[in-house]
Amino acid sequence: MNGPALFSIDPAQLGTTTPLPAKPLVYYPAAHPLLPPGIEPCIDRNVCDPFIDGWNQNSALFNGVSEVRGVVFPEGTRSVLFFGRHGGFGASPELPGGGGFCYGFGTADPALVGTFPPGEADHYCFDPEDGSKGVHGYPYRYYVWAYDANDLAASAAGHKEPWSVKPYATWPLALPFVAGSTHLGGAAYDAETGRIYVSQYQGDSNLPVIHVLRLQPVMCEPPSGSFFPIGTTTVQCHASDRAGNTSTGSFNVTVKLTDLILPIVTVPSNATVEAAGPDGAVFTFNATATDNVDGPIATSCTPVSGSVFPIGATTVTCTATDAHHNTGTASFAVTVTDSVRPVVTVPADAIVEATSAAGAAFTFTASATDNINGAIAVSCVPAIGATFPLGATTVSDADAVNV
Repeated sequence: MNGPALFSIDPAQLGTTTPLPAKPLVYYPAAHPLLPPGIEPCIDRNVCDPFIDGWNQNSALFNGVSEVRGVVFPEGTRSVLFFGRHGGFGASPELPGGGGFCYGFGTADPALVGTFPPGEADHYCFDPEDGSKGVHGYPYRYYVWAYDANDLAASAAGHKEPWSVKPYATWPLALPFVAGSTHLGGAAYDAETGRIYVSQYQGDSNLPVIHVLRLQPVMCEPPSGSFFPIGTTTVQCHASDRAGNTSTGSFNVTVKLTDLILPIVTVPSNATVEAAGPDGAVFTFNATATDNVDGPIATSCTPVSGSVFPIGATTVTCTATDAHHNTGTASFAVTVTDSVRPVVTVPADAIVEATSAAGAAFTFTASATDNINGAIAVSCVPAIGATFPLGATTVSDADAVNV
């Protein structure tokens, strides 16, 4: 494994189901080692330089010398705590090898470090605790890996891959007794007392020492679950024990904004208005825009509100651009119509004397006025100046058409 591993089982199946099914909560196969943020694995030795497998590297998270010997889930918390030991930090320049990860034969003699035992292909590594051939990373530290139980639950439900779950924090565990070798024997949690029991291997000569730990409430400002603004916010935390001893700590939360969401532009529905003159009609409207980050923002429309819209259909396009240059667009149509008929004026009924057997020519005047086009031409049947036969003739179909 290239990181801590944890599986869950159903106790009811113990002794009744073989093999016993186990559901992975977190584990790291060779292709997906637990690596520090920003570092990606590269495990093809034919092409990778450097070769990064999470096992051979100096790391603050996990490598080949890391051990996990116990896991506890304190009641009332979301923290699943893995207890073990870790080394190979590469952060001890005063020691031979710099305290880095090393594979070979352990030795307490600084003069031998880097040399080869007779007939061997692997060199000596500085490790006063372990003289065997294998992995070394002295100095070692008792270590805690803290995972969020919600992440493990998401893995169990199949919403996350077990290797995508990362510890939210790691830290060295300071124990008051110096042991001959840095190993833990296990860890357990007592829900009734809220205590964590950690077994320190060879803490008293060849005997283990059981350390009893109690979780103390930590107060942080801003508290966990707060809304953090864009930028860097320092979180200040403190905890006190029953004797009044207080410890403080702080960390930074940096929120980097990646805003790719377009503003939402809201425009009126399509509108139909009556023309007020030959140029069309003035139409006033309201368009608004809201951005997920900037809130309400200004809109720009073409044509603008209050413009004179010509007779016919005109598309109004409105846009809004947020502070991160995302532009939203919406449009609607304004249709200006002329539905008022022209007013046609004709003379009163007339009686004229026949001038021949065919009747008499009669000239009259008819006019028409349109609310948009003003005076317009009139067409009459019979036409003006036509010869009207004897008797009554209705001048019909007198009309005027606006354009």
